[in-house]
Amino acid sequence: MMGLMIATEIDEWRKRRRQARIRRIQRELAETQRNLQALALQHQAWLNGQAHEARKALIMESFNASREAPTNTTSRNGRS
Repeated sequence: MMGLMIATEIDEWRKRRRQARIRRIQRELAETQRNLQALALQHQAWLNGQAHEARKALIMESFNASREAPTNTTSRNGRS
């Protein structure tokens, strides 16, 4: 009888420890997910900024090239 009580108590202790470990791991995973989401948003903002700067540079380059292009009285298709 005493052995059964001890075995039952040990089994309950193991279950409690397992559940505590599962809850801890779930908390850690949730925190990691929040951190990764924040990092992804930071990278997205940085990439958006880089894309904006690249578009601006292309527009300026195109504008400067069009100003520096020799003026020709003929159009592109060769007609006057």
